[in-house]
Amino acid sequence: MNLISTGCIVLVAISYALVAGQDDTNAVAESPPNEWGTYFSLPNMTDTMAYNFVTAFRSYVTSADKKTLCKDGDADFERWYKSSKNPNYYILSYYCRTKEARGYEHLQVELTNGGKTFNKVVNFQTSLKGFGITDAGDYSAQVNDVDAQKLQSDLLEKVKDQLGYQMNKWNGKELCPEPGNRTFFSVETKKENGLYYYRFAISCNISDTTGYAPDYMANIEVAWDKDFKLLNGGEPILAAMEDPMKNTQFIQQRELEALKQSDSSMIVPVLSLALFPLGKYLL
Repeated sequence: MNLISTGCIVLVAISYALVAGQDDTNAVAESPPNEWGTYFSLPNMTDTMAYNFVTAFRSYVTSADKKTLCKDGDADFERWYKSSKNPNYYILSYYCRTKEARGYEHLQVELTNGGKTFNKVVNFQTSLKGFGITDAGDYSAQVNDVDAQKLQSDLLEKVKDQLGYQMNKWNGKELCPEPGNRTFFSVETKKENGLYYYRFAISCNISDTTGYAPDYMANIEVAWDKDFKLLNGGEPILAAMEDPMKNTQFIQQRELEALKQSDSSMIVPVLSLALFPLGKYLL
């Protein structure tokens, strides 16, 4: 075998190894990275979870085993995770305003008292990495306008029933009645903890007028376990929802478009009236 042939074999071997390495890197893992799945921040449970968080946090910061400098009253509860292995285990995430510990912290707690309170703190971490959640972060990509409209409509249809459970605590009605996509088509995406996340706005018919009035909007986040199909049976799940706000910008844009159309339709008859006498005079 000559040197040229040998060199070719070596190059082929190296190329194959590189391709194999790339395939291994992009391969989907066979199981979820941990037991925690998605975070949740949903209006129908936030008050209860926040109340239970205060109980757990006060119990922890007054114990001899505390590992935080965060002071009682300086912790703002934000969201939670629920274990897929132990239904009594939760992670409660909060932002600490105490100068010496400013930032996010996390308590792993266990439901006690017949599943009613979070008195027992199992673990404390200053980062979600301590629970194996290594890629937590903000949304980093945006779907182009062409695909965003269809994606937004499809995801909304899949979580519409879940939205119906989010209630207005002041009047007992749905927080976002008749959820729709009468707002801007903008979808942000990210992949976190083995799940695919989508954040977008939906419209709400809060005025309860005849027909459909997209007078309010709410931002929601949807998590989708496409790879492992364990969370919610592999179907999209509502992970977070903000309180509705006025859909002002969308409504103003639609009113402006309607006004432009109205103005353009008035141009033709005005021009016609102006041209007829002129034509007669020229004849």
